[in-house]
Amino acid sequence: MSGNNENNYGWISTLRGFAALLVFAAHLPIPWPHYLVGFAIGRAGVAIFFLIMGYLAVQARQKRTRKQY
Repeated sequence: MSGNNENNYGWISTLRGFAALLVFAAHLPIPWPHYLVGFAIGRAGVAIFFLIMGYLAVQARQKRTRKQY
């Protein structure tokens, strides 16, 4: 049964990995063009990551009672 649950959130893992790659790319010593600033890339990656984690926290909370959580 847990295998089915993991398949439902596979796209989230992919998006979370993409967000991590954005943060990683922002820390590389690459001279970014002025329209694609490394700081903005990292900031977008962090924002995506926190949105995903908030979504997963809400989903986890809805599946359990207050006592179980």
